[in-house]
Amino acid sequence: TLTHLWTMASGRQATPPPAAEGPELPQQPPQQGPSTTTEKLPPPLLPVVMEGPPPSEYAPMERSLKAFMEKEVPIESPEELRKRERVMSELKRVFQQWVRDVAVKKGLSEEMARAAGGKVYTSGSYRLRVHEPGADIDSVCVAPKHCERSDFFSSLKETMLKHEDVENLRAIETAAVPIVTFDMRGVNVDMLFAALPFNGVPETTDIDDDTILRSADPSTEKSLNGPRVTNLIYKLVQHNYEPFLAVLRVTRIWAKRRGIYSNKHGYLGGVNFNILVGIVCQLFPKATPAFLLEKFFELFARWNWETTPAMLCRPVVHNDIGNFPVWGQTHLMNRTQQLQFKRNNVMPIVTPAYPAMNSAANVNAWTFDILRGEFERAHAICQDIIAQHKKYAAKSVFPWPKLAKSWGKLVEPTDFFANYDSYLAVRVVGPRESSSSSTTGGGGNGNGNGNDDDDKGEGQAKDTAAAAKTTTTTKTHDHLTADLVQDD
Repeated sequence: TLTHLWTMASGRQATPPPAAEGPELPQQPPQQGPSTTTEKLPPPLLPVVMEGPPPSEYAPMERSLKAFMEKEVPIESPEELRKRERVMSELKRVFQQWVRDVAVKKGLSEEMARAAGGKVYTSGSYRLRVHEPGADIDSVCVAPKHCERSDFFSSLKETMLKHEDVENLRAIETAAVPIVTFDMRGVNVDMLFAALPFNGVPETTDIDDDTILRSADPSTEKSLNGPRVTNLIYKLVQHNYEPFLAVLRVTRIWAKRRGIYSNKHGYLGGVNFNILVGIVCQLFPKATPAFLLEKFFELFARWNWETTPAMLCRPVVHNDIGNFPVWGQTHLMNRTQQLQFKRNNVMPIVTPAYPAMNSAANVNAWTFDILRGEFERAHAICQDIIAQHKKYAAKSVFPWPKLAKSWGKLVEPTDFFANYDSYLAVRVVGPRESSSSSTTGGGGNGNGNGNDDDDKGEGQAKDTAAAAKTTTTTKTHDHLTADLVQDD
């Protein structure tokens, strides 16, 4: 029943998207307004498959899935959520005071310093409300032009080091996406920096407006990409947001327990699952979680990745906003570049915000086979669960504890460590802590969006932060090694 999707979507990457016109650079950043409403959203790339709700046979599955999630899919308590909110409130206060202090130090008037503002944005799992207990917060500090990146890694870093609630601070200025990571009141925070070419960054600043990137440097573009991608994903699925959250929570647990939740190891991370689950919610806009979960595994077990990238909307090109490469512009590449593009797009999962990029560029032929096998396994298990529910429905008797438990097979930990006789563990050790820190600037998931994942839309910055935390673990559920730094 989904075969027509391949015809509808195939060949999209070969057609260059039209260039969009943009206004001249304004004197202040774009403000929140009509451009942030759903009226301005790009249309979904794929057609709706089913307009109405799912068949009635899925109703019992919804009940058993909910019972399973209450036991196996943890969510944070209200107290912990409030603690996170207090941490972000304190971070905002410290950052805005720092912006004012830098302004005064550089000779700006007191009035201009007060108007300089500064904003702190969040992205990834925390922004979408799908984070597990103990997960970190991905944040981006956006400052006006008088605050430079060197200030961020000097005076703001020193301010944070002196803060009584901050521990374990580490700054990695040489990373592809420079980052500061620390613990505040027991909550881990990954903090990126973006500087806009304006005198002030007021509360009404709209970073979702593409013109915000005009005159932005590459590091600022990558830092802003995290919240921009997260915000657009939310807007594209808000019509069915609660089912989206439920399915996303289950797929994250599934991927982590099956050992395929890691961008830097060639699998999938947070932003990848955000996009894939969002696509299913677009195809079935009124569907419920159990139905969406089964279709999620069916769809991507059969997805034709060679011809059909996974995209929530068609990428847009702005010829007058920076010089940022947009995914899929193969007509601008020479033969060598086209071959490289093909090698880096085994499983293209394209971010929706400008500039679009493949968030799964680290997936290779070997990890792709594992991912495909896991999707097929999960779909087969979902078919068994459906059959069980139908059997009891025919008897009009539902053993709810047993049916809830049936979902557990879906997230059983991988049996990787039972499949082989011998394993090779690789441990990299430096003579000093500074030596190991200096190796964390490379890698990443290749999407350059400053996201994790866990989670920032999930790329190099998160991988850098994970490496910076350096938690050596034995018997991970990764398919490649038994001694690696773990993801969030």
